[in-house]
Amino acid sequence: MYRSKKDKILFGVLAGLSKMIGMENPGLIRVLFVILLFFTSGVPILIYFLMAMFIPYDHAEDIEIKEKK
Repeated sequence: MYRSKKDKILFGVLAGLSKMIGMENPGLIRVLFVILLFFTSGVPILIYFLMAMFIPYDHAEDIEIKEKK
């Protein structure tokens, strides 16, 4: 799993997760994450920031972004 630089809003964790499971649009994962926050009293926020610290960015996206310039 990698974080996304291209589709990120905060750190790219949820966009990377949606890409890993084969979803084109990370919007559904983001909505599910927000709903999960209400039912778990904020525990996913801790998990999100831990994932943001330890999961690297996708280097294939770096190459793709450089090629477009």
